[in-house]
Formats: sequence, structure tokens, C-alpha cells
Amino acid sequence: MDAAVFLYVEFPGLATISFDEFVRRDADIKTKQFPGIKSKTWLFGIDTKSVGGFYEFNSRGNAQNYVDNYLIAVANKLGVEVTYKLFLKTNTNNASI
Repeated sequence: MDAAVFLYVEFPGLATISFDEFVRRDADIKTKQFPGIKSKTWLFGIDTKSVGGFYEFNSRGNAQNYVDNYLIAVANKLGVEVTYKLFLKTNTNNASI
């Protein structure tokens, strides 16, 4: 079985859009429809005003599916770039506090 992963996402080009304008409610509804999503924490950059999130998925495949089939389309619609990184959860379970 594919191991659980954390997904870090940032839309660095959204400095001119307020967090409320980002339509987070709509994004949350769509995010919940993707297979394997376990949790999501919204992030808003203090100095950068970037918008992003920290997600937990049950597998790398499901996390990549979310990036490929949702986040990239959102970035294209907003006319900004999206950056993301995947982190394997199981390697850090015992070390986390």
C-alpha cells in the first residue's frame, strides 16, 4: 500500500488578492471531493501574503491527483503559479511532537 503523505502548497502570486477573496469555502468543498484527503490547514503568508495549505493524504498517488487535477487548474484560472512539495509521513511519525 502507498504510504501517507503531507502536501505543502503555495500560491506565491496572490499578494494582491485578500484571503477572503480567494473563495476558500468553494475550494474546501472541492478539496473534500478528492479521494484520500485526510486534513487541510490553510496558510496565509505574513510578509508574502501568499496563500497555501498543508494537507494530509492517504497516499502519494491521491496527493498528486489533487495537484494535477485541481490545483494546477486553479492556478491557471487565477493566472498565478503554484508550488508544491510532497513529504512522506511515515518516516517522521516517531520524531514528531
